[in-house]
Formats: sequence, C-alpha cells, structure tokens
Amino acid sequence: MRPIVYRVPENETQLEKRLRHLRQETEDWNHKFWSKQNLTFSKEKETFISSQLKAKGLTMRDEQGRRRSLDSEEMAVFYKNFLDTNRIRHANYNKEWYRRNFTITMLMARVTLHNMWRAITERKGSKNNNTPNT
Repeated sequence: MRPIVYRVPENETQLEKRLRHLRQETEDWNHKFWSKQNLTFSKEKETFISSQLKAKGLTMRDEQGRRRSLDSEEMAVFYKNFLDTNRIRHANYNKEWYRRNFTITMLMARVTLHNMWRAITERKGSKNNNTPNT
C-alpha cells in the first residue's frame, strides 16, 4: 500500500496536530504489523509446504520444473495452525486497533466541534461589527 501523507493545514491547532500525528502513527503501526505478519506467514507457509512434500517423498518442483502445491485440505491444516498459533497476537492487534480508532474518532469529533464553534463565533463577531451604533 502507498503511504498516506496527511496535509498540514495553515494555522493548524494543537488539537488538529495531535489528530494528524495519531493518524500517521497509527498508519505506520498498522503497516509495520502487517508487513511483519505477512512475512512470517509466507515463510511458515513455505516451510509447511516443503515439509509436507518431503514427507511424501517429493521435491518442490516436478519433472517439468513446475512448482508443486498442496491441495486445499492439506493447506487448511496450515491455515488453522497459523491462526491458532497467532491468535493472541491478532487479538492484541485488534484491541489496539479499536483503541486507536476510537481515539482518532473522538479527536475528529473534537476538531469538528471546535471548527464549528469558531465559525459561529466569527460570524457572530462580524455581525456585531456591522451593526450601526445607536
């Protein structure tokens, strides 16, 4: 995935800066987790396939040089084992993901409310400046 580059608005408030930084940190954290997880998955999958083929007395490639594979039932054993082995890691990831997204959502709401309030008070201030003095 291409990384997201968050725009730094002019006159960024501390709240907006905090939100932008948390979003960027979360994006980086997410990318790091899944890059590592995908690498681990690929390595373990290759090791599993190799060991299963070796147990059958087969090499990784057939006589024509094509890569051998396992059928879906054989691979289901690997997938289940991988998920079982990484269950706690995935659960911890999910908890942190929900926590981060909840915080981001709350900060977004605060920024929106702050901007709405600022717009209302600026409008109100400009109306008061335009009324003739009596």
